[in-house]
Amino acid sequence: MRTIPIFLFASLLLGACSSSGGGGGNGSSSDGSTPKVEKCVMAADCPSSVCTEGACQAATSSDGVKNGDETDIDCGGTQAPTCADGKSCVTGDDCTSKVCTSDVCQVATGTDGIQNGDESDVDCGGTTTGALRCAAGRACNVHADCQSDGCAYDKKCAVGRSCTQQFGGDTCGAGEIGDPGAVHESCCARAPLDGTEVQIDKYLVTAGRMRAFIERLNGDVVSYVSGLGADTWDQSWDGLVPANVSDANDMLGPYWDDAPNYGGVSKRSCATGQFGGHTLHDPGLWGYVRLYAR
Repeated sequence: MRTIPIFLFASLLLGACSSSGGGGGNGSSSDGSTPKVEKCVMAADCPSSVCTEGACQAATSSDGVKNGDETDIDCGGTQAPTCADGKSCVTGDDCTSKVCTSDVCQVATGTDGIQNGDESDVDCGGTTTGALRCAAGRACNVHADCQSDGCAYDKKCAVGRSCTQQFGGDTCGAGEIGDPGAVHESCCARAPLDGTEVQIDKYLVTAGRMRAFIERLNGDVVSYVSGLGADTWDQSWDGLVPANVSDANDMLGPYWDDAPNYGGVSKRSCATGQFGGHTLHDPGLWGYVRLYAR
């Protein structure tokens, strides 16, 4: 019978034991580079707490286990998605709501001092947090985010809902567009009457405001004015306002063929000449209508 020297047996045994762990049984190669697979019997044997078919698995954000730097199961930390309300957290960055209080992700609200939910700015805009509408100058995504009901071209809430375009929307005031010394403000700006609390528009209705007004209504000014009430609007004036975009283009162009005044050919807003445009004339004066586009 052949015998194996004890030192040879010991070296074979040590070699077998170290082959799965690389250098020290911590799942890393001897030089600390690509980890080697660790053998396991149960989840507790693995740093990731995931043992599949006798082998430890790398932690993922879909393995159904709280591992890695996750703060709750498959959420939080730097690798997994953010956690839903009620899940465990360490900081607000772990939470979808961005609010972590007493190690628990909180429901987003319109008063938590954080832009969360679908808010367009901090605690304003959106529909899911109960936030108020945003004041002029704050960020917006849609018109309904704003107190003015007007989200401007630059995704900021406008002073008035017809002042959402750049030209004729926020270019009123001293100086021409592009002038270094120009001082411009919203064309919907108002100023108080001396000695009263009444405020009136500082500027006449601009072409830009009229365009925004027509676009918001999709040209259907008739439907808009029909809701103003008899004390504000005389239905006999309906023929002087457009019912669709095509009508609006006709009525606001250089000449209005078949117009119900001036013998079928009439001037409109933005046309220069002896009589000016129609947009700013008072009801009953020359048969024209003033349209306030606020």
